[in-house]
Amino acid sequence: MAKANKEKLLEDLERTKARRLEIDRKIQELEQKILDCTRQEIVGLVEEANLTPDQLKVVIGYAKQGKFGMIPGKEEKKNEG
Repeated sequence: MAKANKEKLLEDLERTKARRLEIDRKIQELEQKILDCTRQEIVGLVEEANLTPDQLKVVIGYAKQGKFGMIPGKEEKKNEG
């Protein structure tokens, strides 16, 4: 009786492991699709802003410095008075 129970448990373990592998593959697939969507969003934003690669680099540099809202080639003019 214990032997039959052990065999059922082993079979259940193997089925469960197989389901886990399938779930892990599905998770990786979904994560990749999310990453692809995120990249497409970024590309869309860059295209919408009509930025060249060099301008995008400058904008990212501004963002790293906390200079949000800056436009490449149109640096903020200081008001001296």
